Amino acid sequence: MHNLNLSILDASAHEIISLRKAILRPSDPDTSWCSYAYDTDPRAVHLRAVVDGSSVGMITLVPDGKTFPDGYEAMWRIRGLGVREPFRQKQIASDLIRTSLKKIADDPSGRQIWLSGRTTQTNLYQRHGFERVGSEYNIAGTGPHYDFVLRGQSGHERTS
Repeated sequence: MHNLNLSILDASAHEIISLRKAILRPSDPDTSWCSYAYDTDPRAVHLRAVVDGSSVGMITLVPDGKTFPDGYEAMWRIRGLGVREPFRQKQIASDLIRTSLKKIADDPSGRQIWLSGRTTQTNLYQRHGFERVGSEYNIAGTGPHYDFVLRGQSGHERTS
């Protein structure tokens, strides 16, 4: 665990879009990528991690389905998970994942989730029950990625 004065708070799409620029690609002058499809969907979940009054991380969960080659249909998508550099490796990303999954737990499709995650974060996603699927691919400006799916599991962090 961490010894931070951390709160995970609901956020507006506008707040999250500003955080994405600051946290995910601070040196990128292009801001067109900051807004995602479904950001303003009323079912979208936007959360920010706050330490001592400052936003240090964020996550978005949107109803953006995808069917995978094996026939698995994911109904929700995690997007824009990120934590500011000095706060990484302090379990904040895990707290954001857990809290976002709780927000949709009552939705019948709330455990059918996918994401496109940076290859370097594979262990983080696997600790929460996500499986890596398909081949590695590159996203310009952010590097190598895999798709990950959560197949109706709890999404609780594994300790082993």
